[in-house]
Amino acid sequence: MKLSKICIPVIYSFLIITSCTPSDTSNEQYSTTVEETTSLPEVKEEPVLESPYKGNKLENGKSPLDACFGKGKYAGKAWIEFKNDYDTDAIVCLVSLNSGKVIRNEYIQAGANFKMSKIPAGTYYLKTYQGNDWNPKRTNICGTKGGFDSDADFSTSDDPDDHIVISNSRSGYTTGSITLYTVSNGNMATAAISEEAFFNN
Repeated sequence: MKLSKICIPVIYSFLIITSCTPSDTSNEQYSTTVEETTSLPEVKEEPVLESPYKGNKLENGKSPLDACFGKGKYAGKAWIEFKNDYDTDAIVCLVSLNSGKVIRNEYIQAGANFKMSKIPAGTYYLKTYQGNDWNPKRTNICGTKGGFDSDADFSTSDDPDDHIVISNSRSGYTTGSITLYTVSNGNMATAAISEEAFFNN
């Protein structure tokens, strides 16, 4: 979330009244009223620094968080095609329900489709990390390198109704598609999570 500052100049007004009596014995009195207005200097907003990696993206299917989650696991013929309808790029993590470990983390550009293939048999849920301006030098909370400089957001689909059951055997294997939506008409419900929860493995 980008926070913007609103600066309101404040004017302080001081009223000073002095009474002067001449040295003669006249009954006339002289009064002077001085009104002094002091305005504080206007505070300028700090400019929002643009990422030096503005517009940088990875290729679809890259696994930029292997250093955090470990190398991906591949087996069999099962596959899922992901359709990224976010207006940001996304890293989709396939998480084993049994072990709680991320077995795949794959980059999908905004508006692109990507087929995650050779998924081992098991039951899974998703964690996603969305954002723009991929910075390969950014230190993430996992302590490894790589992260989005702009519009970062984290979500999960660990609702039991959205668990993904993958079969991989001689008699058949699982195929399917999942669309990532920013609105509620997608085919998988998601809930926001913290950065700490996303990187927990």
